[in-house]
Amino acid sequence: MNETNNLKFQQTLFQTIIDNDPNGIFVKDLNHNYIIVNHQMETIFNLKKEQIIGKCDFDLMDKDMAQDCMNAEKEVLIGLTKSAKLEKMIVVDGEGRHYLIQKNIIHVENEKFILGVVMDITELKLTELKLKSQNTFLENILDSIPLPIYYKNTQSRFVKCNKSFLDFFEIDSIFDIVNKNFIPNCSAEFNILDKESDGELTKKGKIQTKFEFQFEFSSKENIDSIIYKSYYKSENLSGIIGVIVDVTQHKKFENILKEFNEQLERQVEFEVSERLKTKNLLNQIIEATFDAIIVIDDEEKVKIWNKAAEIIFGYTKVEIIGKVLHEHIMPKNLNKNFENGFKNFKQSGDGTIFGKILELEAVKKDGTSFPVEVAVSRMKIDNKWHAVGIVR
Repeated sequence: MNETNNLKFQQTLFQTIIDNDPNGIFVKDLNHNYIIVNHQMETIFNLKKEQIIGKCDFDLMDKDMAQDCMNAEKEVLIGLTKSAKLEKMIVVDGEGRHYLIQKNIIHVENEKFILGVVMDITELKLTELKLKSQNTFLENILDSIPLPIYYKNTQSRFVKCNKSFLDFFEIDSIFDIVNKNFIPNCSAEFNILDKESDGELTKKGKIQTKFEFQFEFSSKENIDSIIYKSYYKSENLSGIIGVIVDVTQHKKFENILKEFNEQLERQVEFEVSERLKTKNLLNQIIEATFDAIIVIDDEEKVKIWNKAAEIIFGYTKVEIIGKVLHEHIMPKNLNKNFENGFKNFKQSGDGTIFGKILELEAVKKDGTSFPVEVAVSRMKIDNKWHAVGIVR
């Protein structure tokens, strides 16, 4: 094979290799013009190689995006960074896809070139948006629970709390508590007891603990409370969940927390893993209570059905999620009244059942009737009314 044929063979081999890479690959000269592109770059721009080679980004995309790409290349060329990364959405034929673009400098026979790799991260972005929506949904549920709930890391520093916790301690913002190892506006005596109980969980190996305390406030009456805590540990997340139960006005909740046994299912790039952790944490809190927590949408279909609900009513999540609630747990003689009341709730969010404890009759999966106490609250998600029921 002569030198010319050998060079042609190597060029063909190189082009074949990069054409089989699922990522977009390109090489530019120092004038920012494309000199090599692979097949995936054709797909990204919806152009043939011949229509891309010799062009710069200003010929192929809008001015602002092209300027951002050129600025990144200049940073690499002048040595401000070894590798430049930027995220962009490219729209072709009305369809936008998200890409992560990485640019480096390569040297070939004492000449500099710009090497770029373009990764399609559209699915990651869609997953991120979906998890964000689910996280918001679960946070709304947590904030609808009237009990103060909080989460600490293993260093006893606050990570998360719900709205009831902030209201209980008269704290203006969650940022006034996050990363602190004490509660503002609270006595030193409580903060000491709180840390000691944390130590029983993290150092002595206990799973659950509780202690009683009377909170004193200058702006409202003293509140006698029981603080329940549970320690959990999974592959990627561990810490302490705490719930404060006001026993001056309500019956005591016993064993409100149990060992958290769910693990984070997956982690994804670009901060999705943190959203997964929060989602898992909120799910575990809901699953931990010994009261049934049920959420239905504006079609009266079950959206959330925790472990306690399975035990109380006999229906598993698989059997009840997406089903019409009253058709499964309500006596038939009450169905008509419920349907009429629910129509009004669906339109306006109003109803006579909110803000009180209801004593009702319910039906288990096996047909057995039994009395229950139900507290119902409401919330709006995606401009639709949802009902949250706590059943004991």
